[in-house]
Amino acid sequence: MSRVSRARVAASVERYWADQVELMRSLPDDLAQRQADAVHDLRAAGRRLRATIRIYRPLLHQKQAVRLLDELSHYNDVLGRARDAEVATQHVAEVLDAVPEGSELAGARDLIDRLRQEQERTARTAEEMVHSPAATALVDALATFCTDPWRKSVGRGGRGPGRSRILKRVAWAESRAMAVWEQLDGAGLVSPTLAPTRHRLRRRIKAARYAHESLTDTVKGAAQRAEAFARASDVLGQMQDAVVLEGVLAADGGEAARTVLAVLRERSEQAAGQATAIIGEALS
Repeated sequence: MSRVSRARVAASVERYWADQVELMRSLPDDLAQRQADAVHDLRAAGRRLRATIRIYRPLLHQKQAVRLLDELSHYNDVLGRARDAEVATQHVAEVLDAVPEGSELAGARDLIDRLRQEQERTARTAEEMVHSPAATALVDALATFCTDPWRKSVGRGGRGPGRSRILKRVAWAESRAMAVWEQLDGAGLVSPTLAPTRHRLRRRIKAARYAHESLTDTVKGAAQRAEAFARASDVLGQMQDAVVLEGVLAADGGEAARTVLAVLRERSEQAAGQATAIIGEALS
């Protein structure tokens, strides 16, 4: 493989990273203004970076990669709590809005108020974090990292990792998802006791999705593979949303909370019925 070809594959990953860094740089102002999807998009950018840096880590400058992974973990955790609060509020509001007019459920207004307060509290914490000097330094470090990430750098004569080495790392990401799926396949996905394993499977499926996304510029079929993993992640996400709401509403025995949980459990069961085929297609 020529140096130019080697550089093209590696450069595709670099562009993918640079796109996520640009979101981390531009979206904090949207979060300050409470724009829709600002929390989601910031969190997604951080997760894409952390997942793919981890996947390609053996090919990267090690000290730099380890430091960025550690800092991205904190960044993603803060945004994750804000996103969970946001999702909880959205789901509860959607279910309660569907209740026929004139039959408002007991405790509905108090429940929505409590969830909105928590959403705002976690959003403020996230806003403070993404505008902090530490977050600014992280974004700057990531921007620098994108220009010269490889142990054999593209910037030093086109000696970045070749296509085969990069694809081996993508295959590794897929194998990790498959290993978890083999623990679940045939076990029935609905059981609450399987929730931690389902969540681990979703995280690994997302990582495989992001790995394929990073190669869509240069690897044939990568976009289609990414889409298949996205569908698998989405169906598992419907089940995870029910788990998150179970935790949020666990101490609330009101009629409104019971109604919301019943609806989300039903949706989770429906998703479980579709999940085997969708996940199997992604991992085939």
